[in-house]
Amino acid sequence: MCEAAGLGMVEGVDAQTFVPDGYITRTEFAVMLLRTQQIEISNESSAMPFSDKESVPEWARLAIQTAVAKGVLDGYEDGTLRPQQTVSRAEMAAMVSKAMKWEK
Repeated sequence: MCEAAGLGMVEGVDAQTFVPDGYITRTEFAVMLLRTQQIEISNESSAMPFSDKESVPEWARLAIQTAVAKGVLDGYEDGTLRPQQTVSRAEMAAMVSKAMKWEK
């Protein structure tokens, strides 16, 4: 984990706190994945079609917009993104597959 932090892939919850055993949200995983894959995060804000888009943390808004635009992160059939929901293994695998552009 220290190497990932040193490379800028992960960050603590604040300047004094790092929670390596904590649960990861869909937002946090998507941001880490973009950083790991060196996918450039757009500096321009864009609209997101999700009914819960306001629950995307401000610090991650541009990264999440980029992940959605690049097809790395999808919403649910009910029109939500659920950015604060704990990410599942299946969701992680799907995001990695999309970011790596793996074919089925």
